[in-house]
Amino acid sequence: LAAEVFAFQREAYPSRRPDWIEPRWRWMFQQSAARLGVGPMVWLYRGREGVQAHQGAIAVRLHTSAGECVTGWFVETMVLEKVRGKAVGPMLVAKARQDLPFNLSLGQTSQMRELQFRLGWEEVAPLETLVFVVNGRAVLAGKVPAVASVPAGMALTMQQQWRHWKGRRRPAPYAVREIARFGTAHDRLWDRVKSDYTVAVVRDASYLNWKYVEQPGQQFLRLEVVRGGEVSAVAVIAFQEPAGAYAYRRARLTEVVVSATDEDLVWALFEAVRQTCRERAADLIVFDVINASLVRQAMRFGFVRRPPTRVLLVSV
Repeated sequence: LAAEVFAFQREAYPSRRPDWIEPRWRWMFQQSAARLGVGPMVWLYRGREGVQAHQGAIAVRLHTSAGECVTGWFVETMVLEKVRGKAVGPMLVAKARQDLPFNLSLGQTSQMRELQFRLGWEEVAPLETLVFVVNGRAVLAGKVPAVASVPAGMALTMQQQWRHWKGRRRPAPYAVREIARFGTAHDRLWDRVKSDYTVAVVRDASYLNWKYVEQPGQQFLRLEVVRGGEVSAVAVIAFQEPAGAYAYRRARLTEVVVSATDEDLVWALFEAVRQTCRERAADLIVFDVINASLVRQAMRFGFVRRPPTRVLLVSV
C-alpha cells in the first residue's frame, strides 16, 4: 500500500515538503515499531480511489509504577475533504482504540480534542509551557513601538537575569559535552532516574537515537552533563529560526533526562542549556513539561509560565 499511502499524504498535507513525506512516515511508524519488535501501528480507510483516511500511532515503551508496556501515541489523524461528514474519522479512531491497550495523545487542536472526548478520551493535564528570555530586545521587537523596544527589551532581560540569579545554586563541578549519539552510558542514566517518574516514555538510548539522531528533516543539539566522571543528565535542543509571528530565534528544550529530585543537578542542566542557547544566539528558550518537580525547579531557575498549547489525553 506504499504508493497509496504516500499519494494520500501528498493530497492531505499539500504544504509539506514532498521529499520528506516518505522518509518521515517510515521513520514515524515503521522504524518506531521495528525498534520495539512490533508491527506498525497504522489504520487506513480505503475507497475506490485509494486511501482516503489515515490514523497512526507512534510505538513507544511506557514506564509506569506498575511496570512497562508497549502502546502508541496517536498522530496523523486525517480524513480527505471528499469523505468528511461520513463518520470515517470517528470510525477509524474507534478501531485504533480497540487495537491498543490504551492510547496517548497530545490533543494539539480543539477540534481534535472534541472528537476524542466524544470517543471516550480523558484529559490528564495540560503541558506547562515555560519560557526563559535570553534577549528581551529581540523578543519584544515588533510587539511594542520601536522607540520603546530598546529600554523595554533591556528591562525584560534584566528582570529575567534577576529572577535567574535570585534562584541560583552552586552545584558540584560538572562538564557539558555535545554528543553525536546515545549509548550504554545513557541506558544506565535512564535506569537510575526512571524511578523519579510515575509515568514516562522509556528514554533509553534506542528511543533517544530514534527521535533525536535518526529523525529525517530535523536537527537537534544533544548535550550531556557529566558529574563525577558519570553521565548524569541529558538535554536536547531544537533551534527555530525567525518566521511568521516570531521575529526572533527560539530554542526549544525538547528533552531532559535527569533525576527530578536532584535539585543541584537539575539547576546544572538548565544552566548548561542557558549558556548553550546564549552562545548559539537564541533569544528565547521554550520548555514544555508536565512533571511538577521539574516545573517548580524551572520556575526557581527563572522560567516563567505561558498559556499551555498541548494537553495530555489518554484513552483506556
